Amino acid sequence: MQQSNKGFFRAAFLFAAPIALQNLVSNLLVIVDTALVGRVGEGAIAAVGVVGQINALLFTCFFGFCSSGTLFFSQYWGVRDMRGIRRAFGLSAWIILAIGGLFTVAGLLAPGWMVSILTNDAAIQAIAVQYLRIVCFSFLTQGTIMVLSGLLRSCENVKIPLFTACAAMVLDTFLSWMLIYGHLGFTALGVRGAAIATVVSSFCNAGLLVFFALRRVPAVRQALLGLLRVEWGFFGEYIKKSVPIILNEVLFGLAVTVIYITFGRQGPAALEAVSIVRTMEMLLFGFFGGLATAGAVMVGKSVGAWRLDEALWQAKRFTAMTAVLSFCVIAILNLLRGPMSLIFGIGPEVQGHFYAMLIVAMFTLALRTVNYMQVNLYRAGGEAKWGMFLEVGGIWLFSVPLVALAGFVWDWPFWMVYLCYFADEPVKFCIELPLLLRGKWRKPVTVRPEGCD
Repeated sequence: MQQSNKGFFRAAFLFAAPIALQNLVSNLLVIVDTALVGRVGEGAIAAVGVVGQINALLFTCFFGFCSSGTLFFSQYWGVRDMRGIRRAFGLSAWIILAIGGLFTVAGLLAPGWMVSILTNDAAIQAIAVQYLRIVCFSFLTQGTIMVLSGLLRSCENVKIPLFTACAAMVLDTFLSWMLIYGHLGFTALGVRGAAIATVVSSFCNAGLLVFFALRRVPAVRQALLGLLRVEWGFFGEYIKKSVPIILNEVLFGLAVTVIYITFGRQGPAALEAVSIVRTMEMLLFGFFGGLATAGAVMVGKSVGAWRLDEALWQAKRFTAMTAVLSFCVIAILNLLRGPMSLIFGIGPEVQGHFYAMLIVAMFTLALRTVNYMQVNLYRAGGEAKWGMFLEVGGIWLFSVPLVALAGFVWDWPFWMVYLCYFADEPVKFCIELPLLLRGKWRKPVTVRPEGCD
């Protein structure tokens, strides 16, 4: 068993590391933009954070369908069922492109209405509208990157998304530096420059991803045929498995948006601190999201091949590994509090909120990452309803009402309002861990191979 453990952790590291690095690189783009924008003027970080929450809602919609696709991709890949991969990819991709198109149209035609929902500060609204009108052109390419990266990862090809994400980060950083401040003879555009850099780098990322995936991965060439001929006969099975995942992500994203509305009415300093902390959290969850994706693909592949005992064994180790790594990250964060506040160039009032929120985030990180991992493992195994009930029920029954009461009725200090955001995590953990250990979430969508026990 010791040798099997070594083999597992080696395989997990080799597979998870490129995914985690890709997510880290992608989220570093946001941090770079936030740090550069922080020196543009008052309210710029908060404005970019407001648009970031709109983008986060879009991301949850994308992620719901990408997670549904990954469920099918990984299990079908476990038995090398290319027709199954092709029909699942076709449905996932067209739905994601339709959602991206709707958000793009809304960002062009009603940017003022969208940002006014999240903040009532007129100065922040004005800057956010400038940013949203440009950055909305990246919404379609973001969807393309997500669904194609999910397919590549499910087919155990993790290097191409990492390479294209690194190229996009370098391009975005250079363009942001040049366009925000007006270097190399360009006009200083402020937040509009950051938005243009995001759009250009997003298009380059998507273009490189499609180019190299088509050249290097035969499974992608097969899957892209699903865009030309959608198999609607598969729609019923797809929706049956996908609805819990999609509802989970959309309803969870709406709950976070409602909470953000409360944050947005606690004052400009609090809103700016939220924007910075959420940017840092994106970096952390980029790493843990990569680990969860690796766990979902490896476990999904085992379930799809009907190696159910192996899937449970893998799930337990991914959960334990997540907990250990969370405590390591907490220790590192504690050492970096001071340097992080300097990077964003924040004032004393914002810094006070930032430090307090960072402490809250550190104390809740382990629970949040372990819960996140377990939900992803359920989905990969074919059982999405449990995760939906726990995540959606937890945030709407506990976090949303407590944040609203703390912010609008009890008039608590802002760090306590922020702490209420995570009120559901202990409840979810106490329910999710026993469910994981019982193993009833292992539900293959593939046909049982002959001779399989």
